[in-house]
Amino acid sequence: MAARYMANSKKDIPKVNNVNEVSVYVTEVKNSGIPVKIVATGQVEARNKIEVYSEVQGIMENGMQAFLEGNYFREGELLLKINSEEFESSLKAQKSSFFNQLVGMMPDLSLDFPASAERWNQYIRQFSVEKALKDLPVSTTEQEKYYLATKGILTSYYNIKNLEVRLAKHRIRAPFSGYVTDVMVKTGTLIRPGQKLGEFVSQHVFELKVPVNAGDEKFLSIGKKVKVHNIERSKSWTGKVIRINKKLNTATQSIIAVIELNDPGLRDGMFLEAELDAKVLDQVVEVSRKLLQSDNKIFVVRDSVLTGIQVDPVYFNNDGTALVRNIPDGSKLLSQPVPGAHEGMKVSILDN
Repeated sequence: MAARYMANSKKDIPKVNNVNEVSVYVTEVKNSGIPVKIVATGQVEARNKIEVYSEVQGIMENGMQAFLEGNYFREGELLLKINSEEFESSLKAQKSSFFNQLVGMMPDLSLDFPASAERWNQYIRQFSVEKALKDLPVSTTEQEKYYLATKGILTSYYNIKNLEVRLAKHRIRAPFSGYVTDVMVKTGTLIRPGQKLGEFVSQHVFELKVPVNAGDEKFLSIGKKVKVHNIERSKSWTGKVIRINKKLNTATQSIIAVIELNDPGLRDGMFLEAELDAKVLDQVVEVSRKLLQSDNKIFVVRDSVLTGIQVDPVYFNNDGTALVRNIPDGSKLLSQPVPGAHEGMKVSILDN
């Protein structure tokens, strides 16, 4: 009876696998061409963006429309003006004095330089204190030039031209089409030289500056198309590389690629992510960097045991993967790291 019981018990005991055997998932390797993607984040800057300052003193006045946040001005339109009545009156007084100088020198000039008299008479006839000074008649001889200098004509002329330039600075015009984004003063305020009045930005052309690993510089080229999207990946744009600043950031070991974007939907200060297709690497496999041993060795399954093979990592992606060479097609590559993996470890392959 005891013998019969023992025999039956042996039949009921299940067959147990080797306790040292580890079950793993594998992926069959197929080498192919894979594009290298450089992913970087940066902040959008309007290419045409200026801070508006005053170079003269006076009371601020509006142009055709108020200098306020959000107002749009076309190139050449008057952004604002600074009252110049007192300055204009002083300028007219100087022009009148200059006119008297011109008239007073004519008797002597007609005697000493008769060939030039008619040119100067015509200049005097066209003279107006209400208009900008025209260029002086050209002196035909050195003696005539010396004569004008001794009469103070040249000094008075250039002093007035300098004042005319200063008068023009009382009217600040838009250097390009854009929007007022910041205003520091109000209409009626006394403006002083060097005072900041506001900011003016174009919404047509933008630049995105992104850091790129210095080792990836070989993949960059001027004119290269770039895919750009917002952080939420709900919107995308296409830009192109227009500049490469090769100055190395020693802290991050990166350089700066500048991408041009043209879209009125963009805004100065937005954060965007750029994806640059650097180049296609042939005969590579994309693997998790966690599978790499010392960055140049990886385990594959051969005859139910782990076998380490030497690989050549050619590129490391920002997403934790690497592109490697020298893994033969058809190799059974581990799908995920195995704790305590070592050469010769027995494994069993699970169906995916």
